[in-house]
Amino acid sequence: MADELRWGIASTGTISNAMAVALEAIEGAVVVAVGSRTQEAADAFASDHSIPRAHGSYDQLWADPDVDV
Repeated sequence: MADELRWGIASTGTISNAMAVALEAIEGAVVVAVGSRTQEAADAFASDHSIPRAHGSYDQLWADPDVDV
């Protein structure tokens, strides 16, 4: 089994949605956080994709110590 690589997704638009779906198919890839310009958008995206943490700013996502990529 591959080592786990913890991903953060910056943005909640169409391309980010496709990225979240694509990462589900990659062994060892785990989306652990999403960042957006608003907390509401981040919360909705996180809920749609079962992502454990939603950040209401990109700076908060960059600072998340549990995100590798």
